[in-house]
Amino acid sequence: MGIPAFYRWLLDRFPLSVVEVKEESPKLVNGVEVPIDTSGPNPNDIEFDNLYLDLNGIIHPCFHPEDKVILSDANVPGEGEHKVAAYIHDQRNLRGFDPNTRHCFYGLDADLIMLALATHEIHFSVLREVIVFFFLFPFKRTLVNCRTFFLIVVCPYLDFELRIPEASMKTNLERLIDDFVFMCLFVGNDFLPHIPTLEITEGAIDLLINVYKKEFNKMGGYLTNSCEVDLGRVEHFLQALGSHEATILRRRLQVKWENDTLFGKDACETGGDGMGWMDGPNKPKLVSKDMSQKELSNAERKEDKVRTVEEGWKERYYCEKFDVDTPNDLTKLKDHMVQKYVEGICWFMHYYYQGICSWQWFYPYYYAPFSSDFTNLKSLDISFTMGKPFKPFDQLLGVLPAASAYALPLSYRKLMTDTSSSIIDFYPQDFALDLNGKRFFWQAVCKLPFIDESRLLREIESLEHTLTDEERKRNAFSLDSLFFHISHRMAPKVISFYEEKKDSRKLTRAKLKQKINPKLSDGFAYISDKTIQLSEIYSPIDAMETIKDNQTIFVYYKGPPMHPHIPKVPEGTELPKKLISMKDVRQAPPLWHEKRPAYLPSHRPTSNAIAGDRRFYGNNPREFQKVNNWQNRNQPRLYSRQGENTVKQDEILGKRKRKGEKTH
Repeated sequence: MGIPAFYRWLLDRFPLSVVEVKEESPKLVNGVEVPIDTSGPNPNDIEFDNLYLDLNGIIHPCFHPEDKVILSDANVPGEGEHKVAAYIHDQRNLRGFDPNTRHCFYGLDADLIMLALATHEIHFSVLREVIVFFFLFPFKRTLVNCRTFFLIVVCPYLDFELRIPEASMKTNLERLIDDFVFMCLFVGNDFLPHIPTLEITEGAIDLLINVYKKEFNKMGGYLTNSCEVDLGRVEHFLQALGSHEATILRRRLQVKWENDTLFGKDACETGGDGMGWMDGPNKPKLVSKDMSQKELSNAERKEDKVRTVEEGWKERYYCEKFDVDTPNDLTKLKDHMVQKYVEGICWFMHYYYQGICSWQWFYPYYYAPFSSDFTNLKSLDISFTMGKPFKPFDQLLGVLPAASAYALPLSYRKLMTDTSSSIIDFYPQDFALDLNGKRFFWQAVCKLPFIDESRLLREIESLEHTLTDEERKRNAFSLDSLFFHISHRMAPKVISFYEEKKDSRKLTRAKLKQKINPKLSDGFAYISDKTIQLSEIYSPIDAMETIKDNQTIFVYYKGPPMHPHIPKVPEGTELPKKLISMKDVRQAPPLWHEKRPAYLPSHRPTSNAIAGDRRFYGNNPREFQKVNNWQNRNQPRLYSRQGENTVKQDEILGKRKRKGEKTH
């Protein structure tokens, strides 16, 4: 899904779930800089137990590493955020786990929010940087440039948002949240493209929720049960969603005409840098009436190759995108696309809730089927082969362009750059871009060739003998690493294992697994051949000092055997008192394709703001505020601009602080 678009939707619909971060800075006293006292209370009135972020190989003091730090690098297969989710799932299964553990995840990926929801840990926060680009003004980055997204506030919002009118059964919020995570798959993610008529900027998530609530009773209940997907109900849901497709496509055409009229056609079809709107006299023009039928027909003939308002538009779409000629080929194509897409949503739910079910699966198309094409889903055979993950260098060969070949060993680089390479076709110098209705080239569908795994691995295998010893280590699978201070309660036990191994000839070369008290380690420690405590650590970076008298112990770490994730709030969780009420919930907007005054600008971001929360209209930066005030004239303003906290948020934090409760 579009990361900025999804986050903006959350910010708009659930404004009290996001709070500006207060950050301290060193102070000058008599000309001397006094560092921050990290032992003092957090200025944001909350303390976290576990912090998860991309380390880039450095364990930073902000971790408070005086306790323990787990490092999972590129030698451990998997995506970083999913490693964290798996760790949290594992911890919940341990005896003695504190259900009120406070988790904080740092990152910009929209997946983090979905993963947080899927854990059903309400004491979960996502720390995000505020990214704002302006082309008219110099880019400034202040010290206060982060926001915290609180799951503990999102859940009550979703309780209101997903409430089923006249439900035929007693509903469960945890199951509704799982269905919400599932529905958001259809607006796109890292593994699947979005369904053609679902764009977040066109109110796709509001449409998904609207259809879900209307069809809940007719479907017979929930779409999912943990990682299991009810394909019969999913088909019903998608068919109901498909009834809106023709209207959405027609509305897009009308919005394009309105934008062309308002800003000039060149402004709406600018190139890759988003600056085309500034060239020429692209002054906004008022649109005082709806598009006439004659004008609409003229626009269709010029711009709409698929002719979306005429019968047969769906077939023309597939022919345009996939270059199929016969009805038989078209039927086979749609059937295969549906099969692979349904596999994808099932694979995704397993990945989120139970862990990886296949290292080999991928979706082999650039586009998704239409909602109305998902038929006969219960008859589909959905199965997966686990396979094996790629080694680190193999993974880089599979994702990097030829221009980044320098990141690989010399012999591997030739596979990407040598014209005689048998897999040089994986790394084209030129490839097609399909704007697919978008406005900027960076939003386009990149039609890169799909990697043939067997061909790639065959070529790699013939070169592995050329790797140096150091490169072999970098390319090998490994376990997570656990670092802790020598004064930690776990240190004596770990040191005793190594002493025992050193004194026994039989154990010297053995690979040992030793169980440690889970209250101390949260898992197992693996005894390795590496020295667990180096007296001196030399810096790999020139001009950096050698660390002397090192006090850190290192062991390999593996969590306990994974158990099925139970998607509900753990027993013993301290649930907060009511944080929001019905008056804090914004009324759901009208569906984008059904009701919007034609004389208002499009809801899509304009070309001079790539990301962030502010949008400009025309040549006047203040125009957005005028339009925004008109659109929300009957709604209370619940959150303020960047750098300000909200009155309502202060009330929530203040009340709980006065009562002596932790804020989270």
